[in-house]
Amino acid sequence: MLDFRKKRDTPPITRLLKLIILLLCILIIGGGLLIFNSYTKNKENQNINASDNESILSQNPNDNEKEAAATASPVTEETDQPVIEETEPPKDTATPKPKKTPKPKNSIKIAIDAGHQAQGDSSTEPDGPGSGNYKAKVAGGATGISSSVPEYQLNLNVAKKLKKELISRGYDVYMIRTSNNVNISNIERAKAANNSGADIYIRLHADGSDNSGAKGASALYPTTSNPYVGYLSKKSEKLSQCILNEYCKKTGINNRGLSPRDDLTGTNWSKIPVTLIEMGFLSNPSEDEKMQDPSFQTIMAKGIANGIDLYYK
Repeated sequence: MLDFRKKRDTPPITRLLKLIILLLCILIIGGGLLIFNSYTKNKENQNINASDNESILSQNPNDNEKEAAATASPVTEETDQPVIEETEPPKDTATPKPKKTPKPKNSIKIAIDAGHQAQGDSSTEPDGPGSGNYKAKVAGGATGISSSVPEYQLNLNVAKKLKKELISRGYDVYMIRTSNNVNISNIERAKAANNSGADIYIRLHADGSDNSGAKGASALYPTTSNPYVGYLSKKSEKLSQCILNEYCKKTGINNRGLSPRDDLTGTNWSKIPVTLIEMGFLSNPSEDEKMQDPSFQTIMAKGIANGIDLYYK
């Protein structure tokens, strides 16, 4: 039998409470699921990372050692020693070159040749080693136009005074000749200077000319193109310039300058720096008389010595 009685309606407040409770349950359950899901993922990631690390270690347990070795210094195959890489040296640490110390005077030897001799020798000799050109062994020389003193005598007088002056300054001196009565060719004179151990070779001469008005001093040296002693040219030129300048300064004699000459036998056979000094003109009356004065000869010697000093400074 059917019950057609109307059911009592549920109060609104009750329905509201039930709805709130339902929503709270949903929120609690949903939040719990979210927390559980997050925890599960973190755990899985940790397990994966741990397994990866184990896998890496299991593949090559010596990787750490290799990595450390890779950062160490490289070694050579033969010695297994560390290779030291080359580095550019500091630019400012180069050792400065020492200054050249002048040679002490007492270790310097000067060869002096008083040109000519009492009797000339017209027989010939080559003017250079292997040369086909021949010249007289010793020419006669000039004679003073006023004094009638021969050149060989003037040259020896000045040579002796020069020797005395140089010794007083501490030099060692070698004289090619000490008297007029000799017979020494120009080749023999050069060889004597070479064999003496001398450092430089000074050849003393006096000039002559058909022109009695010509005067002054000059110095002769070999050129760089000289086939025999071209390698001595620069030093010989310097020696000539030093002596000529100081000589003219000391004596007041006119400076006629340097004269390059490659035809002088005594020069071409030399193996040391060499110069030939024309001290003045015997063909000039006033210059001739001046050069014959013993006190002026001392001044001439001092001027030449000053030039040698300058050369070695």
